[in-house]
This record gives sequence, C-alpha cells and structure tokens, in this order.
Amino acid sequence: MRHVDLQADDYVPHFQATLFVKRPTDTAYSDSGEDDEAGNSVPFFSRHGNDLEELTDLRPSWLDMIGGVIDSPDLHNDALSDEYRRALPRIHEYLIKECVELLASIAQAPQDYMDFHEEYGGRLRAGYEKNPSLRPAIMQLMRFHSSASGDGIISLTDYVNRMTKGQKNIYAIAAPFRETAAAIPSVKRARANGFEVLYLDAADLAVLHLYGDFEGKQFTLLST
Repeated sequence: MRHVDLQADDYVPHFQATLFVKRPTDTAYSDSGEDDEAGNSVPFFSRHGNDLEELTDLRPSWLDMIGGVIDSPDLHNDALSDEYRRALPRIHEYLIKECVELLASIAQAPQDYMDFHEEYGGRLRAGYEKNPSLRPAIMQLMRFHSSASGDGIISLTDYVNRMTKGQKNIYAIAAPFRETAAAIPSVKRARANGFEVLYLDAADLAVLHLYGDFEGKQFTLLST
C-alpha cells in the first residue's frame, strides 16, 4: 500500500491518494491488450462529498492491478467542471509515477514479486510500450527467465551484476519454451563461453527492441 500527499502547484490541486495492489480476481483487463472500460477507474472523492468517479479515468488499463482512493480538498463545487478538467492530466501523470513506485517497492521481496510478475508481467510490457518517459523505471520492474535462473526469474540488473569480466553485451534468445531455447546451438556456445542468456518470448523481444540497451549494455539476439 502506498500513501500519496501531493501539495498544490500552478498546475494541479492538492490531492491525497491511497494506492494498493488488488487481488488477481479483482482485475478487469483484456488479454488482447485493449483497454477495458469496466473496472478501469480509480474512485475519486472530494472532501466536499462529491463522488467524481464517473468523470475519471486516472489509471491506464496496464495498471489495472492497482486500486485506490483519491481525495482532493481543493476541487470545489462552484468550479468543479473546469477545474477538474484542467487538473486531470497532471493528476493522471503523478498517479502513474506513484503506481510504478509502488510496484518497485513490491519488487524488493523477490518471491512475492515472482508471483506478481507471473500474473501481471504482460501489463508491464504494455506500459513500457505506451509510456516512453517511464521506460527506464518499468524496465527495472520486468523479469526474465535465463540460462542460469532455473525455475526463477531475474531482473536486468541481476544479469548485469553477474556478467563475466569483459562482457559488453546482454545475450538473449527468442524461443517459445525454455527447453527449446537451451537446446539451440548458439545458446550452447554462449554458455560454454561463460555468458548467461536471457530466454525471451515474442512480447519480451518487442520490448527489448524498443529499449536498445540497459545501463550501457547492448542487447544481442542470438541466432536460432
């Protein structure tokens, strides 16, 4: 759970929010990647008693695993419509950043985060594609199977921290199954040279093509 208390500035009113990660059964997200209208709004409440939920869509569908309540004392009845519409884009921006930070805090518990990523990893990839300014932060949240991870998953930071001396590239292979990837000759050669290889699916591959490098290390896709 994360509590947010953002003071007013020239562009956004003072607001507070309580954000939390919902149970998987509480989410409403399309496997096709399209936005779903149902269940996609974070409730917005004014201290003056106005429930503005029907006007808000403050959380994008890729963050549908996060719920919460937002409370602003500075949106008054007499200026509700214009004031709200001016504030909405900035509140939306702030909330997305806070949601990403909430997920980063969950990632500090590897076993819990492994379960989380198994359920929601696809959402993170969608968020990566849709939010260029947040790509470095979202990439830190993504996890991958690798030739050295066994049944677990690793972050790109994990990979870089255990690169062999003199290694300049992050090696990866795209394959539908880990067993298939491990049997590919180029993967066997890389492993024989002491290089760990990331095992990617098609969605992972699209994300890495967008990113290009991580901490100055270029991604190198091995041949199949």
